[in-house]
Amino acid sequence: MESNGGNANIIEFPVPSDEWQLYVDAFSETCERLADPNSFTAAFQLESDDILYVINTNDSMIAGTPSFTDVPHAGFVDLIYLAMPPKYRLKKPYDVNVTALRNGEIVEATLRFAEFKFSKEGELVERTGGVIHNPPY
Repeated sequence: MESNGGNANIIEFPVPSDEWQLYVDAFSETCERLADPNSFTAAFQLESDDILYVINTNDSMIAGTPSFTDVPHAGFVDLIYLAMPPKYRLKKPYDVNVTALRNGEIVEATLRFAEFKFSKEGELVERTGGVIHNPPY
């Protein structure tokens, strides 16, 4: 998270290249599109005055597997969810408590999720995924 002068934050939201345009098109429906800082990043002004950077990671998603993007702050999950048009929202932000192994140690974490669903008329495949905070890896 970077500061953008006043109280606005820059929220970096990296997504796989095969989903990048879906997210850009969706956020374009509800947010003001700003000048893109480069060819692999789309910039949007959120209602909170924060700036959302949707970054093309140049990775491919695994077919049939939901892709979740990690963000550094639980509040960003809610901001991104609210910026997404309602027709793509699958599940409201929610918390899940998990226990996992990290570097041979047992860790407990609270994950914050929001889930999205993309489907286009004429396409049989739905893409599901979303945003997550605090994965135990």
